[in-house]
Amino acid sequence: MPHLCIMRKLRKICQAYRALPIGYYHLCTDGWKEGVLFNNDHQYVAGVTSIALMKLKYNVEIYAYVLMPNHVHIILSGTGSDCTDAFKLLVRRCSLMRKKAGAPPIPKDYGFKLIPIDTPESFRSHILYVARNPYEKGLSVPGGYLWGSDHLLFNPHGERIRGIRADSIAMNEILRIAECPDKLPGHWEIHPEFGILPRNFVKTDKVKALFRTPKNFVTRLVKDYETLLHISSDLKDEIMLSDMEIDDIFYLQIRKMFPGKTLYNLSIEEKYRLAKHLKEQFPIEPAELAVRLKLSERTVNQALNAKEHW
Repeated sequence: MPHLCIMRKLRKICQAYRALPIGYYHLCTDGWKEGVLFNNDHQYVAGVTSIALMKLKYNVEIYAYVLMPNHVHIILSGTGSDCTDAFKLLVRRCSLMRKKAGAPPIPKDYGFKLIPIDTPESFRSHILYVARNPYEKGLSVPGGYLWGSDHLLFNPHGERIRGIRADSIAMNEILRIAECPDKLPGHWEIHPEFGILPRNFVKTDKVKALFRTPKNFVTRLVKDYETLLHISSDLKDEIMLSDMEIDDIFYLQIRKMFPGKTLYNLSIEEKYRLAKHLKEQFPIEPAELAVRLKLSERTVNQALNAKEHW
């Protein structure tokens, strides 16, 4: 019965998504705690092929993507119905790859979220979130992850990764390299290790125009914690901040809330206000606040729970 309830809920969610109009969306598959979608490079290559086929089979445009071991992020445009079909294609192909490897298929109740993107700033924020994922999980520096599209942004080396035209390769060879059973546009390029190159199907011009410079893009990707945490909340995706990132947030908030002051100039009342704000806005524990505020953990907890400071 619980499984049937979950399946009914997923069908209702898909129906609601299908009713969404044409627009920009962030498609994020569920994080699979019990397994992984991609076990090796060949399966990642097949995952990239799945995203390329979304563009060919459905009326969608792809602006960014990243394949993480147990979930996938895609920024795309299209109708809610096309985006839902694109998700189902990805799951079918991932299940097929797992079956070939002798692994259990993806659960039938495996779901996704489709978050509307309705302003240029929202578009920027979601692009940053997708590009930050490998960096956040400690897999790569920004722009260095093989199974995402952000290496095409402000990176001359990304543009130099080239392949052989699809019309110069036999279809059975494309199937072997990229797990692609469909005929591809002749000018698309196939790399012997990376399969279908994202430069064939990812539209980067719009993304580059919204950030303008490499410095703007990378600075926001690394430092825009509030955007990161806001989107992670929408996606119900847990974010773990490092000690260095907490320090960065802590001193940035002092500068914002108390211009011209340092930690050592703050009154006890101002420290309480700072603690309250940081606890409300960021996943920072009282013990971590106490160390930075030079207060005891008990004092910080009392301050957070005292009504006069709320």
